[in-house]
Amino acid sequence: MSFKANTDGSFVYEPDPPSRRPPSPGPRAPVSYHMRGRVYSHSGDDGEGLREILEDPSSLNSMESDASIVWHSEEDDSVRAIRDAAGATPVFYARTSRGWALSFSLGTLLPHLDGPPKPREDTLYDFLATHYRYIFRDPRRTFHEGIWQVPAGHELTLKGGKAELTRWLDLGFDPEPGTLGLQEAADRYLSMLRENVSLRLSALASSGFAFTVSSGLDSSTVAALASELMGAPVDCLYVGYSSAKGSPYDETRGVQALTGAKGWALHPLDLEGKNLVRDAAAIMDRSLAPMATVTWLAGGALARHAAEDGCAYLFSGLGGDESLAGEFDHFMFFFADLFRDGHETLLARETECWARLHDHPVFRKDVQVRDAFFKRIIDFKTGEIRVDLARYSQNRPWFDEDWIRSMETRIPPPPMPLPYPTFLSNRLYQEMTYETSPPTLWSEHLASSAYWVKGVFPMASPRLYRFALSLPGTFKYENGLTKMLLRRSAKGLLPEYTRLNPVKIGFNVPLDQWLRDKPVADEVLDVILSSPLPSTGWLVPGAAEKIMAEHLSGERNHMMLIWPLLSTALFLDKFRAWEPPARSAPAGPAASAPPVALAACPIAPGHACHPRTLACRAFRPPDRLLGSPGPLKKNQETQLHMCQPFDQPGPPSGPSVECLVGTSTGSPGIPSDESRNGSYATAEDRNGTQALAAATVAQWPPSRRTRQCWDWCRDSASSCRYPPPGIWPSPRRSTASTAPRSSSIWSCTWAPWPQCASSTAGKWRGLSPNSAVLDAPPSSARATGSVRSSGWGWW
Repeated sequence: MSFKANTDGSFVYEPDPPSRRPPSPGPRAPVSYHMRGRVYSHSGDDGEGLREILEDPSSLNSMESDASIVWHSEEDDSVRAIRDAAGATPVFYARTSRGWALSFSLGTLLPHLDGPPKPREDTLYDFLATHYRYIFRDPRRTFHEGIWQVPAGHELTLKGGKAELTRWLDLGFDPEPGTLGLQEAADRYLSMLRENVSLRLSALASSGFAFTVSSGLDSSTVAALASELMGAPVDCLYVGYSSAKGSPYDETRGVQALTGAKGWALHPLDLEGKNLVRDAAAIMDRSLAPMATVTWLAGGALARHAAEDGCAYLFSGLGGDESLAGEFDHFMFFFADLFRDGHETLLARETECWARLHDHPVFRKDVQVRDAFFKRIIDFKTGEIRVDLARYSQNRPWFDEDWIRSMETRIPPPPMPLPYPTFLSNRLYQEMTYETSPPTLWSEHLASSAYWVKGVFPMASPRLYRFALSLPGTFKYENGLTKMLLRRSAKGLLPEYTRLNPVKIGFNVPLDQWLRDKPVADEVLDVILSSPLPSTGWLVPGAAEKIMAEHLSGERNHMMLIWPLLSTALFLDKFRAWEPPARSAPAGPAASAPPVALAACPIAPGHACHPRTLACRAFRPPDRLLGSPGPLKKNQETQLHMCQPFDQPGPPSGPSVECLVGTSTGSPGIPSDESRNGSYATAEDRNGTQALAAATVAQWPPSRRTRQCWDWCRDSASSCRYPPPGIWPSPRRSTASTAPRSSSIWSCTWAPWPQCASSTAGKWRGLSPNSAVLDAPPSSARATGSVRSSGWGWW
C-alpha cells in the first residue's frame, strides 16, 4: 500500500504508478482516516457523519469542530487532509523524494524530510522586519523550508505528484442577521455560544479540563456559561506578574472580582522576567518553531500547569476579538463606516467616548489621530483598506536594505480582501484569515502542545463568525465600549465590573518592564549575538546592541522587536549548519569586505572578541568563579572549556567542533601531554596538526541539555581570526551551585570555532584525541582528581 500511518502520528504517502494500482474496489471504496481534535456536533459523531465530512468538507460549515482529518482512498490512491475552520489543529505536509509526508505536528514530520530541516527565510523576514501579523500572509508557509501547512478551512488533495488546495470554509456575508434588533441579535449570539460550550463540555466530560481567565470579557463569558451548564464552579487558571503589581499588566482585581463573585477555584501562576530566556528556550525546544508574540510564554505556563494538574484541555475565549471587534484598532474602521454613511452626530459622540475612556499619554486618542488614520489607511472612494505602512515598516531601519529589497521582490503584498459591505467587517475578516488569528492559533498550538494540552475555543466557530461579521458595527460599539453585543447578552451572567470593564489586557506579558532589568537585558543580548542571527547579514551591524541600549535606558520601547530577535535567535540556534541563501549583489559599487575578518583590537584581560561583529567588549563573569585563568593550584576546583575544530564523519555531517568540558580537583581535570598551563589545553586534529583552542573558567550546568561552549581568547597578547560567517555556540551560564563538582566531559557538534592564536607565553601543547574523554564516573573523579579515557563519541 502506498499510504502508511506511523505510530508517531505522521503519515507517508508514496503513490504507486498507475500500472501498479489495484483495480477499483467499487463506488464505496474503503478509506482509512486519522483525526486529531474532535467533531463536537452530533452529526459528526458517528461513521456516517464522518463519511459526510469526507465526501463534502463544506458540511463542516454547519458543524462545531476543531478536528483536522487525514484520509486515504484506495479507489484512486489519493490522500486528502482537511483542516478545521479556525486553524486550531494544524496539518503539515512536505514533498519527499518518493512522495509526500504529512503530520499533525512539526516534530514528527521533520524525520521524514530528505535532508536536514532548514529555516524559511521569507517567514523570518516578516517576523523580524515587518510585523508578526504578516508571517502567514501566505497561510500555507511555515518557519521551515519545504514544510507547508494546510490553511484553516481548506482541504489538501495529494494525488500522484500533485498537490491541490481547496477552500471549503464559507464566511460570506449573510443579510439575515442585519434584520434583527440589537437585543434580539445579542440573545441569538449568546444562545449559539452557549450551545458551542455545551457541545464541548459533553464531548470532554470524561477528560480533565480547566478554564483560562483574565479580566477580559471573552474568557470570562466562556467560563461563566460552562459553570452555568454544569451547575458547578469551574477551575480557573490565571497568569500574574509579581514584578508588575499595580501596572497596566496587573489584572488581579478583575480576575478576583470574577472568580470571587462566582465562587470559582482560582489557580494563579506567577511569571518572572529573570526566567525569560529559560522559559522561551524551554518552549522552543519542544515546539521547534518561533511563537508570534511573548504573550504565549503565559500560554505555555498555563498549559504546563494544566498538564501537571491532569488537565488535557484548556478552554479560552480566543476568537472573540476577531468576530466582535475587541481590539483598539477596530474603533477606526467603525468610525470610517460612520463617516462614510453620514452619521456625523453618532461619529462625534463615539469619538468623544473613545478618547475619554481609552486615551493614553503615548498612544493618543483624539479626532486628529482618527482623521490621520483615515488619510493613511482608508480609501472612501473605492472602499479599499490599505496596509498600515507605519506598522508594516517600523522595524526596517534596523535591517539591511539589500535584504529588504531582495525579500520584497519575492513576497507578494499582504492580502486585503473585501468580502463584506463595511470597513469594520472587512477588517475583521482580514484578521481572521491572514493576520491575527493564524499567528495567534499557531502560537497557541506550540505553547499548549508542548505540554500535551489541547486548546478549546467555543468562540472560534464559523457559525459565530458569519453571524457576527454580518451585523452592523453599531451592534458592537456603544459609548466607547467594544463588544456591546456580548456585553448586552452577558447581563446577569457576569459581574458588572467584568461586563463593563473598558480596559483590555488579555494575558499580555510585561516584557517591556522585564527588559529594563539589566541582567535580563544582558542575557537576551548575549543570546542574540551568540546565535547565527548576526552572521546572516540581515541585521544592520550593531543594531541589536543599540536596540537593547535604547530600551534599557527607557529612550524607546522596543519590546515588539526584541521578542522576534530573541525568538529567532533561539530558533536559528537549532540550525547551526545552515547559511542563508546567497542573494544577488545590489546595484552600485560592490562590497569590499573580505570573507575572513581579523579582529583589529587586542584581547585585553576580561574582554573577548564577539564572533559576529568582531567588536571587543567586556564580559561579565559568572556569579562566582571557582578558579581563575592561570596554573592550577593544589585543591583548586576549576571547570575547563576547550574546543577544537576538526573534520569528523558522522552525525551531523560537515565540520564540527569537539567541546571538552571538565572540572578538576588538585590537578587538571582533562589529561594533557604535560600541558604548560593547567588551566589551558588544546587538542590535535585527526591528522595530528595542532588546532588552537580557547579555554576559560566559567560555571556550567551539568546537563546534556545545555552542553554548549563559551568563547574566550586567553590573554592580552592574543588576537582572534574568525572564519567566514557560520555557526557559533550560544553561551549558557549558571550559578556556582549548579556547577559540577566531579569531572565530566560532554561532546558538542558545532562549527566552525574561532581560532585563537597566542603570540606570547603559552605555547599550548597538543592533547591527543586518543586520550580525550567523553564521560567519567563521578566516584573515580572524586577519588583521583582525574578522568578516565573512554574514547570519542557523538550525541
